[in-house]
Amino acid sequence: GPTGPTPPSGPAALSKPAADLKNVFGSFWIDRTEFALSVDVIREVVDEPQVYSAIPMSPPHIRGIFSLRAEVIPIIDMRILLGYPDRAEAALGKVAIIENGDHCIGLLFDDTGGIIHGAGEKRVNFRPNAEGVKDVVVEGVLKLDDGRRMVQLLDPFELLRIERLPRVARDEIDGQGRKH
Repeated sequence: GPTGPTPPSGPAALSKPAADLKNVFGSFWIDRTEFALSVDVIREVVDEPQVYSAIPMSPPHIRGIFSLRAEVIPIIDMRILLGYPDRAEAALGKVAIIENGDHCIGLLFDDTGGIIHGAGEKRVNFRPNAEGVKDVVVEGVLKLDDGRRMVQLLDPFELLRIERLPRVARDEIDGQGRKH
């Protein structure tokens, strides 16, 4: 039979409250830099689509839009947004779908990382500028493994507010992909 301790049962075995998710992050890679988002804003992670619909007059970091199960999702190329050079290889990346209420966007990364449990880890938060407005999408850094691993924390709310990003209202589309 199995060896080791018996898993807890009863009320103690119930999942942790949602408030604990604020210290749990999903990580993603661009080149050799690791970024993370709180898991409570990540709806899902999908493979980068092979085809996008371009959006006229959009800034370079807005890759375009694609359809995911009849939902139109704009994609931000995080490599361009954060000032990284183009990828050397033509491999497709990973798209983290993040949402806040009815608004959702896709964030294109080179690859996925893993789940990070940040409770008890050293976190350095970046401050807003003098006007109280944050002008960067990185809100802080998690220092893991005694500082040998630095993970930059992305601010999903700043990303969702990026200028000239198409906003698609979910209530405009029914389950068949038709507008109301």
